[in-house]
Amino acid sequence: MIETIMASVGWVIWAGIALFVIGLVSFLSAYFWTIGQYRGWQFIQERMKKSTEVTNHGT
Repeated sequence: MIETIMASVGWVIWAGIALFVIGLVSFLSAYFWTIGQYRGWQFIQERMKKSTEVTNHGT
């Protein structure tokens, strides 16, 4: 009886660790994805400004 209780406790602990890791990874990926989107958008805007400046100087 005690062995089955210990086994189920072990399963619960492993399930909790797995869920925690999955949640942490998904949170971090969403966080970094948001930062990446923001940085990428800033980078694109900078490139657009530079390209418009170049065309303005060209004319």
